[in-house]
Amino acid sequence: MQDAWDASYNAIRIKRYLVYSDEVKAEIRRQMRNLHMSLNQKYFDANLKQLKLYSESNCPDFYKYLEDVWLKTHFKHWQIIKRPAGYSCTNSPLESFNSSIKRTFTLSKKLSIFNFVRVMLKIAKYYSIKQDDFEINPHIF
Repeated sequence: MQDAWDASYNAIRIKRYLVYSDEVKAEIRRQMRNLHMSLNQKYFDANLKQLKLYSESNCPDFYKYLEDVWLKTHFKHWQIIKRPAGYSCTNSPLESFNSSIKRTFTLSKKLSIFNFVRVMLKIAKYYSIKQDDFEINPHIF
């Protein structure tokens, strides 16, 4: 993502390196992943609070860096939960389409080959019937 360029530059410029134990690094990575994967602001705030509590006793320098670079600057609006309506949250339209298939047809379950073929037939039928009409006379909303 291009909006992270300044933060990446700052991280290199100030040369902050994590010199914590492997257990602390693993826990920070896990909590950062939870923070990044938050579905909405409520979960983001809860995950941030949990990260802050852990960081206060184990790695206060890391939380200060996170707060200074990612939470108090123009990066504070994390794209995953602060995107405009209608914008995809993935970098690829294919991933977005895959997400809609999982959400609508498979409910994110792993399928046997037999059930997979059944679902593929449903998807093919759905998309062959569903036709988006193109506007012949364009108009401004």
